[in-house]
Amino acid sequence: MRQQVKKLLLTTSIALLVAPISAYAHPGRTDANGGHTCRTNCEKWGLQYGEYHYHNKPASSSGATSPAPSQNNNSAVEAERQAEAQRNTEAEKQHAVEAQRNAEAEKQRNAEAQRKAEEERQRVAEEQRKAEEARK
Repeated sequence: MRQQVKKLLLTTSIALLVAPISAYAHPGRTDANGGHTCRTNCEKWGLQYGEYHYHNKPASSSGATSPAPSQNNNSAVEAERQAEAQRNTEAEKQHAVEAQRNAEAEKQRNAEAQRKAEEERQRVAEEQRKAEEARK
């Protein structure tokens, strides 16, 4: 009887020691680090969908935060890099279009200046011809 009480007491003690650990591991759908990936209302909280973040994390003495232990953070970073590369590509395309537009406008200005110069040359030549005829 005494051994049964010891076994029961030992089993209960172990169960009580293990139970809080498993309860603290996932409170409120967070992992053992107290963090999780954003799945709902991400924009409302200034987060991206799938971004890893913490809730009620106690302040550390150094103030540093640790990187996310999940793969989702790496994919979010990669997605941001790809988005940045795409924005840069679009900006370069717009810059090239603008440069081409400016070159075309410059070409038109030069053609107009040449046309006016030719008209002026013809006007002067006509005046000289008339002056020549008047002298005869």
